[in-house]
Amino acid sequence: CSRKVCSRLMKLTKDFRMVAVTVTPFDSNENAIIDEIKKQTEDICNSEADAILPVASTGDYVKMDLDERLAVFSAVAEINRGRKKLIASACDTSATRVLKTISAVKKMGYEACLVCPPYYYPLSQDAVYDFFKTVCDGAGDFPVIGYHVPFFTTGIDIPTFEKTTINEATEEELLYSWVNSL
Repeated sequence: CSRKVCSRLMKLTKDFRMVAVTVTPFDSNENAIIDEIKKQTEDICNSEADAILPVASTGDYVKMDLDERLAVFSAVAEINRGRKKLIASACDTSATRVLKTISAVKKMGYEACLVCPPYYYPLSQDAVYDFFKTVCDGAGDFPVIGYHVPFFTTGIDIPTFEKTTINEATEEELLYSWVNSL
């Protein structure tokens, strides 16, 4: 995360009072119900929420392949039509799939993505750092929010977080980013 990205992320998140985290409904065949997602998105757009976060880490993404996640992101963007800021959950066990998600959601109008360390496999902090470095380098100037969720994935220790975001970021930017990723 460069200083430019940290500053953009700070600006993006400072005014958020509420981010609506969606829950993806599934049918009996475990397919996302797109029409229900569209209704949920319209309800959120008519609420006081400042941003929408679909396919969050509530377990949705582990049940869905990349194409199904992208269909949900597309449906949310279609209904939103710029009314709320959009943050995509790009969590995955593969940095390659995370970067494919980022590439797609940027084109849909999303302003940032949420990424947790790879799911399921316990990792060393060096491996967590390498994963986020790969993702951040590949994302370029697109803001990546590191999601610290240790009960599902390897946690992000503060020294690893600092190492990942240190590129010219000020202490205030680092602290702000860390607090807002909890």
